[in-house]
Amino acid sequence: THVIVHGYYKGEYLYATQHNNGKGRRYVHTWINGGNAKEDMQAHWEIQNIGDGRCIIRHAYYKGEYLYATQHHDGNGRRYVHTWINGGDPKKDVQAHWIVRDQGIYHAHFAGEYLYATQHNDGNGRRY
Repeated sequence: THVIVHGYYKGEYLYATQHNNGKGRRYVHTWINGGNAKEDMQAHWEIQNIGDGRCIIRHAYYKGEYLYATQHHDGNGRRYVHTWINGGDPKKDVQAHWIVRDQGIYHAHFAGEYLYATQHNDGNGRRY
């Protein structure tokens, strides 16, 4: 079944963009301009339990892609999150292991880190 990851603010949701960085990573943002997330295929995700409370979050529309936290960060405590588009086995990629609990999505490998959208946006409906 497909799930939609809603943001804290009403009407916002997580989606994978049509754009990638040319290095195997598709951008992931929060859409803030309203609309119907159920009708936006870029907002559909699948959660696969892999044991020990961990899961893989796969994109439902971009088949084979999965959500992962990169090793890169902005220097202010925020790690970048993308979908990986170059294949591979996410079960063997600890950067793709998540824990879903208490209405939050936490990273299983980077202890204490969780998925969230910043207050910053690009002025075109995307929070990053």
